[in-house]
Amino acid sequence: MRPALLKSLQNLGVEYLDLWLMHYPCAMDPDTEDIKVIDVDYRDTWREMEKAVDDGLVRNIGVSSESANPPRTNNADFSKVELENLLDTCRIKPAVHQLERHPYLPQNAFMAWHKKIGMHVTAYSPLGNTNPSFAESDTLPPIQKNAAVVALAAKYGISPANVLVSLQLSEGCSVLPKSVTKSRIEENRNVVLLSQKDIAQIYDSVKGMRRRYCDFSEIIGYKYYADLDDQD
Repeated sequence: MRPALLKSLQNLGVEYLDLWLMHYPCAMDPDTEDIKVIDVDYRDTWREMEKAVDDGLVRNIGVSSESANPPRTNNADFSKVELENLLDTCRIKPAVHQLERHPYLPQNAFMAWHKKIGMHVTAYSPLGNTNPSFAESDTLPPIQKNAAVVALAAKYGISPANVLVSLQLSEGCSVLPKSVTKSRIEENRNVVLLSQKDIAQIYDSVKGMRRRYCDFSEIIGYKYYADLDDQD
């Protein structure tokens, strides 16, 4: 993994990374583009990441769990169990956990646990079911067309997408809205601080509607996120 880090630094033309994330709690064969798991414990991978901090190549390290890992253990992809195992052995605590979060997946209990241990959360996929690849199997209405979201957009003079980005920022998360369109990337900066009443208005409007989108359990034939409560 050190060669991959050095290659990234060279490609970016920088001397260090502000943040380096471990995407999966398992190791992949670097010599193939196919998904091929190799027998390297993720805690050993973390120790190598800690060395990169010691050497000044990265300033912060963290984990990511916005998509499913290939089957290797009986635990979920950086769920509470995986993180507790990591925290028991690490020298440098993860600074950030990047995870899927939107009104259909608030993960309140998991969020409270992160706050308790002092780990920052970055919200991935804040626009929920915007990706057309989810449309065929999705039974929930597009969150950007949600009446509460649309009403708040009108109230603040921003787009529904901006409301969803603002929701995550207002709840203390950093946020990663994905777009390849320049105008939308620029528009994503139009954020506001939502009040607690605004936030409650959104969550009240989606009661009983829960869905994790970035989960490939059925495709791979393995149950991920087993110890997380998606209904909270």
